[in-house]
Amino acid sequence: MKKILTLSIVALVFYCLPASAQYLKVKDGDGKIADDRVFANQPFRVEAVGTSGWSGGTPNRWAVGIGTVDNQLLDTQSGTTSGTYKVQRPFSSDLAVISTTGTNDQYGLARYIKVCDASFDAVADGVCINGQFTNTAINISLMGTGITAATATIYRNGTYVTAEYFETSTRSISVTGGGQYEIQLTFYGGNCNNGTLTSFVTIPALCLLEGPGGFGRGVEAEESFTWDANKVSLYPNPAAGNGTITVEMAEDLQGTSMQVLDQQGRVIKTVPVTGRKSSLQIDDLKRGVYFIRFDSEKYAGTRRLIIE
Repeated sequence: MKKILTLSIVALVFYCLPASAQYLKVKDGDGKIADDRVFANQPFRVEAVGTSGWSGGTPNRWAVGIGTVDNQLLDTQSGTTSGTYKVQRPFSSDLAVISTTGTNDQYGLARYIKVCDASFDAVADGVCINGQFTNTAINISLMGTGITAATATIYRNGTYVTAEYFETSTRSISVTGGGQYEIQLTFYGGNCNNGTLTSFVTIPALCLLEGPGGFGRGVEAEESFTWDANKVSLYPNPAAGNGTITVEMAEDLQGTSMQVLDQQGRVIKTVPVTGRKSSLQIDDLKRGVYFIRFDSEKYAGTRRLIIE
């Protein structure tokens, strides 16, 4: 009886050790919050860890439930790093499943990841007096499950302005001067804890609005820039520093302009978008982080692009 028990324990340890050394984790991308947590509808990549010498062969089929990999239900990219995942919605509660199988179909890896549904709206407003905006502010509204607080870090034309912590669903932050404002919103609580989304709003340096009292007198001006993760996607992202990336937009965004900005907020190039899918040439961009800004009558938002 003792011998049988000892053999059972040894067998259990033998089979558990390889499993603990081989696993999937969230590697990078705008959607990554942690190794096991992601934002819904934001791109991220997955890495197979410890598969060197794996009896399953080389990982070459990747999937996520419920979502896509490189815009496909099943991606056949070979290697230890996946294509661009995107969880469109959790399959159960707030969970999704990421998985890969190797060239030997009898082996594979899978794990649960937690999904954060957070998003935010950023609205810039002010009063136009004598051709200039005064009393300008950026109004932020939070959306999502389990969020208890947030920190908004604001940059103007690439220069740090302020950071404010708040425990309410809305916050108005006063700013001074026109320019492009970058809002980095870090969420706290639940699956979203320490996750960060980024968006931009632009406040013009001058205003040319005419009100009841005459030219540029006391006219309130408001410009809404809504972050909507379902409207635009970029892939692959991160991207290699050559060739093109694909920009896919919702059908109602025909005629949207697309700008590529560096981390200082400078416009590198402007590209018209005439169809649902467009190609963006990146041969002339160096390695680093860029922001792709989209602007139309129905949508304004920004996507981060990483070039490796």
